[in-house]
Amino acid sequence: MVGPTLGSDLRVIAAMGEPPPQIAAVLAKLNMTVEDGLTKRAYTLAPLLEAHGVTVVSGVDAGVGPPKTHGNAWIAVHDLVRGGWPVDRALATATSVAAEACRLGDVTGRLAPGYAADLLVVDGDLRADPESLGRPVEVVVRGVRRGGPQRKVSGPRPRAGRSVRGSRCGRRPSPTAT
Repeated sequence: MVGPTLGSDLRVIAAMGEPPPQIAAVLAKLNMTVEDGLTKRAYTLAPLLEAHGVTVVSGVDAGVGPPKTHGNAWIAVHDLVRGGWPVDRALATATSVAAEACRLGDVTGRLAPGYAADLLVVDGDLRADPESLGRPVEVVVRGVRRGGPQRKVSGPRPRAGRSVRGSRCGRRPSPTAT
């Protein structure tokens, strides 16, 4: 399983200007630009991972620098698409595959009866416009709308005795967690 830390904001990279001298020296030795190091290499890696059947979980090392801010997870998914992944497979790396990696696949990560209702409604058709992931119009977390009127969304609740709150990847939530 691989979690390539993608999700660099190309607009921020373009506005950053020249890197500090020590970083510029390393990039020169590697015959790379800042953009190459943060994005283009990932676009080369993505199809290799797909071709070899490697399980990929989307992720961003958010906060490590200006191009990697919190909220860039959608860009990590889009980077996989730019690297040649089908949209549905790239999206799964941030949903069902990520839930399975965190051992929460029986609680969340898909839209099905009995699962936590976590939704991101976007402005567009992801198949035609993967960047629409960056234009959310509604967010639903465990059945509660966020960013809009606070009301419960009808539908089944998560399975009794299971919760995603307080869980960590690789560790199952306590059966008594709420």
